[in-house]
Amino acid sequence: MDSVMTTEEMAEMLPGSLGMQDDARSRLLCTLGILMQYTDSDHGLTAAEIRDVLESRCESGKRPSEPSILADIKALSENGLPAIDIERPTRGKSDGFKCTKAFLTNAQTRLLINIVRTCKFITLDECRQLCEALESLVSVYQQDRIVGEVYVDERPRPSEPDIFQAADVATQSIELGRKMGFEYCYYGLDGKEHLLPAPDGGYEFRETPIALIFSNGNYYLETWPESPNEDLPRKHFSRRLDRIRNPRVLDADAERNKKIDALKRSVPRRISQTFDMYGDGTERCLFLKVDALASNNVLARFGYACKFENIATDDAGNEYGYLLVAVQLSPTFYRWLCGFGSMVQVARPVNELWVRSGSWAKNPASKRSFESLVADFEAATQGYVRHLKEALSPYEA
Repeated sequence: MDSVMTTEEMAEMLPGSLGMQDDARSRLLCTLGILMQYTDSDHGLTAAEIRDVLESRCESGKRPSEPSILADIKALSENGLPAIDIERPTRGKSDGFKCTKAFLTNAQTRLLINIVRTCKFITLDECRQLCEALESLVSVYQQDRIVGEVYVDERPRPSEPDIFQAADVATQSIELGRKMGFEYCYYGLDGKEHLLPAPDGGYEFRETPIALIFSNGNYYLETWPESPNEDLPRKHFSRRLDRIRNPRVLDADAERNKKIDALKRSVPRRISQTFDMYGDGTERCLFLKVDALASNNVLARFGYACKFENIATDDAGNEYGYLLVAVQLSPTFYRWLCGFGSMVQVARPVNELWVRSGSWAKNPASKRSFESLVADFEAATQGYVRHLKEALSPYEA
């Protein structure tokens, strides 16, 4: 929006009842709103122009004096408003006053808006509300540029979930030490939402919330079930917030036991070991043989602090290295591994000296016995083979 706006247009676009009263407090707040919304480092407003906006905005039509506007701007610029800088025009220039620094820079606002626009677990209405809130932090002249410069993959979104409510209820439950009640849904082959039956035969799950976790583009609530599953050993669940319906804080006290306490303490470590929050619960230390062409993708998944060791070149001239990672085995890990073909392989540890070479000597895995590391390798490869056989079974003659 690079075209020059009239003072009447500016007055009409101001939010709410800002500046409609003719008292000093309303005038001061409206002056700040005008500077934040209609000025930036490239666009300024003179005191006379700000006065005209205030006059058009005020319900009584009272025209404030220019000295009072200048006094308000001086108060705003000299009293250290958080994250706001107001630039006064230099002597001999008439480019007006400018709000050169707002709560977020244009670049920061653009990045956050595009993150929100591509967030797959919030609804379209939630997306629009968040984007509008972020856009309001920059001037009107920057808003069109911020939204229009980047093409975003805007795939169809869910229409029902309110993850903000689910997150708020979960937080309250954790703080109050209470259990949380909720319904949990899944999408069937008909493309429609269905409620998952609860253990008691109804549809409300009553679980102890452990922690809110953001991992691999999804928002999860880790919970402990109210009663053990009759057919499976009792373990925690990773509930996706966008599938939680009708959450509420229950009167029942949250359960406490050693397993829950251990889960709370181990959250940061376990997030890095699981893929999409799936894992068998056992930490495995694996050595991955990584082709140079896949190194960037592997580091993006496991973190750039990881170091490749025993770097070499094969007979065809392809460079490769080995990476030591901690993972929990799961179908999602095997799918990730399969996606790289032969460029990423689970490697058998060579010997005691090999597994403790270079940066690996500082890894907690260096305290593990060589036999246990070999056992991790065998568990991983056996599970991988089973996974591949299951995937290929429909195609076998």
